Amino acid sequence: MKKSILTLFASMAFVLLTVSTVSAQVKKQEIKTNASKEKSEDAAALKVPKNIRGKAVAKKRGDECGDNKTDVIIKNHTSWYINIWVDNDYVANLAPGYQTTACAIPGTTKLYGKADFNDGSYLTWGPVYPKTGYEYTWNLHP
Repeated sequence: MKKSILTLFASMAFVLLTVSTVSAQVKKQEIKTNASKEKSEDAAALKVPKNIRGKAVAKKRGDECGDNKTDVIIKNHTSWYINIWVDNDYVANLAPGYQTTACAIPGTTKLYGKADFNDGSYLTWGPVYPKTGYEYTWNLHP
């Protein structure tokens, strides 16, 4: 009987240690970036892709990127439309007050945002180079 109880406690201790180790690997990060009026070469080189007429509509996958990708959640806390790039790939034109989720390869990720204005001026966010893991949140502020 003592052997059974000892085995049960040893098993429970192993499970608890395993769960805490896995939980430690799934840390969520959050960063706040304020707008910048400075002109930059990165901003000048950014291009927004054009739609291709007749191209098939992509199937929607949902917000989660899967086990081998990082979910990069981008939140727009400004009153402007912001174009978003993740690892130099155009992701979205993010409306004021909205958020979107982009997929990235875990590791160092390049995040960049740019709001263009009708007078030719613009504001930028980034580039920032966070080390991403399971989930990363990027908050954009004025």
